[in-house]
Formats: sequence, structure tokens, C-alpha cells
Amino acid sequence: MAPTHQVTRRVRATALGGALLAAFCLAQLSAPASAAPFKLDAPGESGIEVVDPELGEPVLAPQIPLDVRIPILNVAGDPASGEREAGSVMPWTVALSADGRYAYVDNADYSLNPGELWIFDLDARLHIKTLAVGNTTGGVSTVRAATSANVVAVRAQNTVYVIDTASNEIRDQWDVPAGSGYREAISPDGQYFFMVSSLGAVSKLNLGTGAIDVTRDIVISSVGSVEVTPDGSALAIGAGSQASATYRLLSADTLDDLGPVHSTPAVWQYDRMAFDAAGGTLFQTAFTDTLSKLDPATGETIQAISVGNRMSGVAPTPQQDRAWGTSLDFSMVMVADFAAGKRSESFRSTPGGAVSLEQRPNGELVAPNGARGKRGPDSSISVFLTPAITEQPTDVTVSEVGELVDFSVGARGIKADKSSSFTWQRSLDGGASWEAIDEHGLSLELPANRETVAAQYRFSYNDDFWGESDASDPVRIIAPMPAILEPVTEVSTSAGTALSPLTFTARAQDDHSWSAAGLPAGLTIDAATGELSGTPQKPGVYRVLVTVSDGFGDDTVELVLTVTDPGTGPGTDPGTDPGTDPGTDPGTDPGSDPGSDPGTSPADGGLANSGGNGMLGAGLLTAALLLAGTGALMRRRRA
Repeated sequence: MAPTHQVTRRVRATALGGALLAAFCLAQLSAPASAAPFKLDAPGESGIEVVDPELGEPVLAPQIPLDVRIPILNVAGDPASGEREAGSVMPWTVALSADGRYAYVDNADYSLNPGELWIFDLDARLHIKTLAVGNTTGGVSTVRAATSANVVAVRAQNTVYVIDTASNEIRDQWDVPAGSGYREAISPDGQYFFMVSSLGAVSKLNLGTGAIDVTRDIVISSVGSVEVTPDGSALAIGAGSQASATYRLLSADTLDDLGPVHSTPAVWQYDRMAFDAAGGTLFQTAFTDTLSKLDPATGETIQAISVGNRMSGVAPTPQQDRAWGTSLDFSMVMVADFAAGKRSESFRSTPGGAVSLEQRPNGELVAPNGARGKRGPDSSISVFLTPAITEQPTDVTVSEVGELVDFSVGARGIKADKSSSFTWQRSLDGGASWEAIDEHGLSLELPANRETVAAQYRFSYNDDFWGESDASDPVRIIAPMPAILEPVTEVSTSAGTALSPLTFTARAQDDHSWSAAGLPAGLTIDAATGELSGTPQKPGVYRVLVTVSDGFGDDTVELVLTVTDPGTGPGTDPGTDPGTDPGTDPGTDPGSDPGSDPGTSPADGGLANSGGNGMLGAGLLTAALLLAGTGALMRRRRA
């Protein structure tokens, strides 16, 4: 949870007159930063001393590239020539070509070399050209760029230079009356340059002909900011301070008022304004601690948020419920979150003070660093990188349990701080849901085991400076899972008979084990060898699940084991007396000739016809009947 702001009440400063205020603010920008923050209160302002977000909780490691510093070179286009000495040049305001490739930065007029305009190739991250745009001091030059044409215009003293952004050459230069400009704006199509003097002279310069097509005087007290609406139809002018602050809309065609002049006493002053892309909202800094959202029709404050001390540059975010602003005292780009009603504690630091801020079509922010703030001045511009995962993690294949696995990502533009974070996450359900794990670097090291192989992993971030969240591709550890080889699926045996040992084999880690579920009593499986053995006790059909397990997982097969009753074992006919030869008459001596008297042999002589022969026949018959009865009884018992 972000810490709440510390508040201290302050005595309100006396309102300054228009010219005096402008001179005072300029002096503050050029003076060294003091330990105490610059404080100005106004009716309707929060009146709090905001806290530097760098204080308190430390920023979490690791450091990921957040911005690119592009220095002004001694020789444009030649990095080997070295960079200009800080303070000898003071990059002040920035404008971008319509395609966002080039940045045009002017020089503060009180630097040692005021008459220079620097051109930066933002794709190449290089200062590529220096144009001479005046040789004397006398008014802060302001560079403005058309949003739908290859035109940039900059006023330097009493000359307006027109630059073709396709060639980066000066196309035209037009002299203008002395004192014509203090704040300027350009039409979206690049045809007109609007100049407003500090005392209210408004001029419309035709950039094609050099003629001032329209001019008029309006009663204002120190112009603060001038902006053309995104559709090019109107010119918004904010002027004055506190009780004398006013806002008006003029026709961009005729410079006539489009409505009444609105008194806006709740505004301390209009320092810099910026429309959102649709023109429905106007954002503004007042060189105090607030960044405000204004009604573009009236200039009235809709919402003001205390962000940082001496807020200057401003740029709307694409979400339009937030805006970035530059704080000189903190040397930061900061965020006002109007939906949340407070500032974000996420920020980006600048090497110098920044009074201007623009956004490229690709989302990057560009700020010159030439003002004096908490740091600086610095002879450079900063390009703030949009958040992105630049290198995706990949699956890792292992062969043994315990191998160390390293997942890694590349990233830019994301920072862990009081409002933002990044972490690794895991999913145990195939990516349907994710949970954070306590790993917050660009790499994740894990041992390969059953638990880690079962999960997916990804790198996730939430960056509140950009208001964006994202995650990497999911990855996993690929390990050789155990597999039972050529498993036996059916076996038959009889109860009470020892099972011929049956051995299962598998492809698995050396340290693996076997188990079986559903075995009948009397059978076991050897956990080490996978041998199934023993004597089943009870007939039945058993569906046995045989499993091999190792450090990566399991594999299971089903074995159908049929145990029969031993009385119905194979090879026995229950309808035949096993002691009788079915091809022999049980009443016949198998050793006798069937044509002879069975009781007669050559050695018997005359006894063959004696009465003793009849008694012997009766005895044999009785014995045969008894034997037959015994066989029948035995068959019944077996049945």
C-alpha cells in the first residue's frame, strides 16, 4: 500500500503581478535548487508539502533499463567528439516530428550558447544535427511541431524559423515584430504559428508566406500557456495568476472570442497546458505542487492532485484518466492518477530539471534535462522506455532429478517501487490461475523435481508509472517421465497355487520404486525390482494397478488377474473316473483273452469245470459291483 503524503500547513504567498511572477519563475528555474521545496499556495490549492518519493522505502533491485540519456555532442553525429559541458548548453523545450522519429530541442536563452536548435534521431539515440537559430539573448525560444505535417517552427528572438522535418533543414525564416511572442503554438497542419506576447498581443503568422494574417490585442495579465485544440479550430489561452487568472478560447481562423472570458481564481497560474488526443480534456501545471485537469470550454479546474514540487511539463497518458508531469525540485517525471484521486508513487528520475515533456507515437516519453532542479542542469535529453518483456523465457530440458534450472527474461521500462512490482508466478492448473512466488529478479532458479516439473512458470509485472501490466510466455521444466515397458495386462492362476514370478520393467530414474493397488491376499510386488509373486488365497477377478514412481512422476498400467478355484483347474474332466481306463470294461480282466474262460489258464487242468469256478465268478462280480459303487461315490464327492 502506498504511503500517505505528509502534510504541513504553510502561510500563503502574496500574489505577484504578471511580469514580476514571470521573472521570478525564470529566476527560480535558473537558480541552484535549495534544500527546502519551492512552495506557493493559492485558493483552492491543496496547500501541502509533498514528499519526495525517493525517500522512505528503497527501490527494489534489479535495475532494468528505464531510460536512455542522449547527450548533446560537441560535433553532431560524432559520439567520439564527446558531449557538451553541462551548463554551457541548457536543453529547454522539446517538440517531436509528426512521425515521432525526431526530437527538436531549443536552448535556454540564458545559457552560454543560446542560438542553437538540436535535432535528435530518437530511433538511433543520437544527436545528429545542430541548427543556428539566433545569436543573441532576448526571450526564451520555444519550439513547436505540427501533429499532421512535416513542419517544426521555433521562435528565437525576433525570428521564426521553419524546419522541414523530412530533410531537417531550415525551409524558411521570417522576421516578426519585436515582442511578438512569449508563448507560441502551431496549427496541426503546420500552416500557422500563433504568438502571444506577455501583455496580450496575439498574432497569426502564415508559415508559408511569412505574413501575419491576423493580429489583435486582448486584455490579459501575463500569458502563461497557449495551445491549439487537436482539431485546429480554436486557440486556448491561459493567463494571469490567482485572482487575475483567466482562460479564453479564440477562433484559430479569425482570433475572435468563441465565448466569454472565464475568471479562474482557483488556478495559481497557467504554466503549461496539454490537450488529450480527443480534445475533451485539458491538463495543466501551475508551477506549484499540483497537476490539474481542466474543462477545455471554460478553463475551470475539474480536479487537482498534489504530485511534486514545482510541476512544469505535462503530457496526458493514453488512458486519459492520468497525466505525467515533471517536477523540478525532485528532478522526476511523475504521475497524477485522477481516477484514484492521488499521485502514483511510481516515478522516473531525470539527470537534470525538465520543464517540457512530449510523448512519441510508440509511447516513449521525451524530456530535456537543461533546467536546474534537484539534479542538473544536464546537457542531454532523456527518452523514457515503455514497459516490455524484450526476451521471453524458454522451456528447459533436464535428464536427472535435482538438476538446477534457470529461467530468465529480458525486460525494459519496468521498475519495482512503492506502487509497482514484478515477480515470478506459477500455475498448477495448466495456466488457468497463477500465484506469485517470492522471486523478484529477472531469473528464476529451481531444482528439477516432482513439484517443479508439475508447474508452469512466468514473469509478471505491474508498472504504475505507465499504468500497464503484462506477463511473459509460460514455461516449464521438461523431464523424462517414468514409463512401464511392455507391460503384462492379463494373468490367470488358481487359488492356493504359487504364481510364477512376474517382473515389470520401466524406463525411469535410478531411484525409482514399484507399487500395486488391488492385489488379492497372498500376492505382493517388490518395491525395488517390480517382481510380482506369492500365492493367491481366494478366487476372483482382480483389477490391479501397477505403478512405477520416481523423482519426476508416475506411470501406471492395469493388470487383470484371474484366480480360479483349484477344483476346476485345467486338465481334469469332472465327468470321468480318473482311475478307470474309459476304453476297458471294468468287469473284464485286461490280461485275459476275451474268447476264453477268464478263470482258466493252461496250468489249471481239470479245475476249469469244477464247482469252485462258479464261486470264483460270483466273488469277482461282487468285487466289480463294489468297485463301481465306490467310483460313483467318489465322482459325487468331487462334484
